[in-house]
Amino acid sequence: MRGAPDPDHFARARAHGTIPATRNTDDVEVPHRRQQDHPGLFAICRDNDPRDISHAEVARAIASIVAAEVPLAGTFHTLKRWRY
Repeated sequence: MRGAPDPDHFARARAHGTIPATRNTDDVEVPHRRQQDHPGLFAICRDNDPRDISHAEVARAIASIVAAEVPLAGTFHTLKRWRY
């Protein structure tokens, strides 16, 4: 689906019950607010900042969310906050 519009990615994730991870948080946050009956969303914020999140930190952040048993359905999680 590379190059497909963001709403298509969001719809596919909802249809398959998967949680997308996106760097394009502005475009995905709007559908999230309109339809909160989705499996969840993970935001990977990269601002060309030295503190940007690495691939390993993305994996650690998701593992931290799962370990904390945080509800995922209908939520929007910024992974930078979970990379400990």
